[in-house]
Amino acid sequence: MFENTIPAQSIARQPRGIVTVNGITAAFIRAEVNNTTNFLADTFSLELPISGQPSQLSMQYFASESAIMIEVFIGFPPDPSNYTKEQLDIMITGQVDDVEIDLLERKYTLTGRDLTAKFIDNKTTNKYPNLTSSQIVTMLAEKEGLTPDVTPTSTPAGTYYAGDRAALTAELPEWDLINFLAQQENFVAYVDGTTLHFHPAPTEKDTAYLLQYETNENDPEKGYTAFNGKNLKLSRSLTIARDIIVIVRSWNSKSKKPFNVRVKSTPNKKTALASKAQPIGDAQTFTYMKPGFTKEQALQFAQQQIKNLSQHERKTESDLPGDNILKKVGVVRLKGTNTDFDQVYFTSNVNRVLSPTQYSMTVNVKNHSPNSQVVF
Repeated sequence: MFENTIPAQSIARQPRGIVTVNGITAAFIRAEVNNTTNFLADTFSLELPISGQPSQLSMQYFASESAIMIEVFIGFPPDPSNYTKEQLDIMITGQVDDVEIDLLERKYTLTGRDLTAKFIDNKTTNKYPNLTSSQIVTMLAEKEGLTPDVTPTSTPAGTYYAGDRAALTAELPEWDLINFLAQQENFVAYVDGTTLHFHPAPTEKDTAYLLQYETNENDPEKGYTAFNGKNLKLSRSLTIARDIIVIVRSWNSKSKKPFNVRVKSTPNKKTALASKAQPIGDAQTFTYMKPGFTKEQALQFAQQQIKNLSQHERKTESDLPGDNILKKVGVVRLKGTNTDFDQVYFTSNVNRVLSPTQYSMTVNVKNHSPNSQVVF
């Protein structure tokens, strides 16, 4: 096994699932859970048969109930013929946004979002400038009835709004406020079940989920290939592979003078690319206006933006047997292509589907080229 990696699940595959509707265990045909980036709500789509449901889940119930909460549990219980939800992993807790009743196919389709929706649907004008980011996130979690799992921070949030009166008075969803604070702290924020997480962003040094590709070294085009999934697609953006420049324009309230901070990401001339043609074309420039920032804040913001932009350069998509190992904010390592695609990636989307015939997942990951560096 490669160092600091976790292989895809290889135990005997007898996955099982349980779906609850307002706490009532329901029969289901198909359950799909989509874990997307930490800036968006996870979503679900459930197909339930009309027949065979508990008496409480009648057609009239789905036709009239005003608030429906669901839970999806998936796992590999010791006894696949006799199991409880406590033996499975909770994949999503969410609110139903739409109910569709198909009378000819005799099924319900329920779609909706995880409990991130609580923060998305509620707006606020209070930015709590005297509290730290972690204190604000903890307070909002408890206000919405979620359990906070928060790494403490020390900087008063007002520091991030300094000189920007519009930011203090604007009405915005609570989730936008939480993500704004996460960006300032270089954290990630996401909901898992009934818990709101607020922690430092994952790094390339974290333990990675392994995608292993193998080919015949003597004849890679005609020889055998092997992969721990059904397919593997690689892509890269030559546009983003060019230099990226981020410029942050701000105003120093003390000196009453404007200033700019410029950060550039460029191919590293000291790497193997040094003897090859560099990407063609002018650098892409992204300019941001951030009133009231200090130079240090502007530099931190520029560094984070250039990191976010460059992470879209290289992407992979793979269809794999479903497992519960890879997390929403996980790190993935690709091995075995013998190209620059062999590197660490960050999860951008994991879509899991459980049906009577299979448990599968499609994994999308992204990152920048390993041959790039940030130049100030």
